[in-house]
Parts: sequence; structure tokens; C-alpha cells
Amino acid sequence: MMAYADLHIHSIYSHDGTCDIETILRYSAARTNLAILAITDHDEIAGALLAEKIAPAYGLQIVTGSEISTSGGHLLALFIREKIPAGMSIYETIMVVRELGGLCVVPHPGARLTQSVSLEQVHALLQHEQASETLVGMEIFNAGLLRTKSNILAANFALEHNISLVASSDAHVPGLIGKGATGFRGTTLEDLKQALIFHQTHILQQPPVSPINIVRDWMFHRYFKRPGQAWKSSFSEAM
Repeated sequence: MMAYADLHIHSIYSHDGTCDIETILRYSAARTNLAILAITDHDEIAGALLAEKIAPAYGLQIVTGSEISTSGGHLLALFIREKIPAGMSIYETIMVVRELGGLCVVPHPGARLTQSVSLEQVHALLQHEQASETLVGMEIFNAGLLRTKSNILAANFALEHNISLVASSDAHVPGLIGKGATGFRGTTLEDLKQALIFHQTHILQQPPVSPINIVRDWMFHRYFKRPGQAWKSSFSEAM
């Protein structure tokens, strides 16, 4: 059996998020085919831990995670249960995630207009035995990017290296959730974790959303709508 996970979702626990946890869960259950969500707020884990508590009521499972601001760019830490300090080097951050029993995925590698780890940095990290055991995947499709050329470069890099392929939404508004998803065999969090470790994932990507619509939808949710209010967006109705 195949299931899908969106491994990069932001809530109002992120400084730039617009959705409360219940809105994310309600939208995901009603409008996507996702079995698993990773709540990965910037340098915070409280939203993920809250989602974990209430997700069963929506028929969903939660990967508790965070998008860490390292000195070399953003890094997704998955399957962790403690807040990880920002500002450490990428390698130091990976080692902390390793100690916590988690895994790391590089989000939007090489992307402009955001704090991204370069492909050269990823290559260097994969040469370290312990780092490469914890840094198991990289996004080759990020649905939230305003400039998408880096998705193509990341895909070419990942196919040449021993690393799991990940597609994510990087959703800051509900309408993006599930626009990128990672497929794996099984149905459980452990099945997903093993698929990432053994590089047995595949990607599911929806048609790209225009940058104008992404910005317009974010501004609407950020400035004109109360968190938790019934969702409405310029592109979510097309899902």
C-alpha cells in the first residue's frame, strides 16, 4: 500500500505562517489525500506537538519537526521532540538531530529569495559518514517557491547522489498543502521513516501555482483574515 506525506508545512507558530493547527488539519483531511503531515515551523516545535495530540480526530498522523535556521541555511529536522537552537552550523545541527533520533531533509536547496543550503554544502555533508546517515533527503520539488529553477537543479543533483527524493508544499497558507507530497510504501510514521532512511521514496507534485497567486493568497490570510476562519484562497478551490 502506498501513502503520501507532506513534510514541510508552517502554522501560526512560524513568524510568517497564517494557519492555526486545526485549520491545517481540517483542510488536509477534507481536501487532500495525505496520510501524514510534518509541521515544521521556523525554529519552533510547539505547533507540531499540538498537532500530534489532535490529529487522530482528523484521521491524520503527524511528524513532529521544525525548520531550523542554521548558519548555512534552513534545514528540516523531522521526528524530533525537542526545540533545536537556531544559529549553529549545518553540521552541528545535523548532529543534534542525530542525538535526538531524528532525520534531516534539505528544503529548497540552492533556492534564491530564501535562506537555502547550497548544493555544494549538501555534497560536502554527504561525505561525512554520520552526517549522511542523518541527512537522508532533499526537496527536489518545493511548491511554495516563487522562483522554481532550483527545483530542477535539485532534482538533477539528487538523482546523482544517494539521497531520498522529497516533494513538499512549504505551505504557509492552506491552499498549498499537498501541492507537493512524498510517497512511500506503508501507512505508518515508522514506514515513512524507513523509506527516507533507505531512499525508497518518490514524489507527487501538483501543477505549479503562479508566484502571483502564492503572494496574493499569503497576504490575504496574513492581513485580512483571522486564523482559524474557514479557508478561502485564490487557488485552493482548484484542488
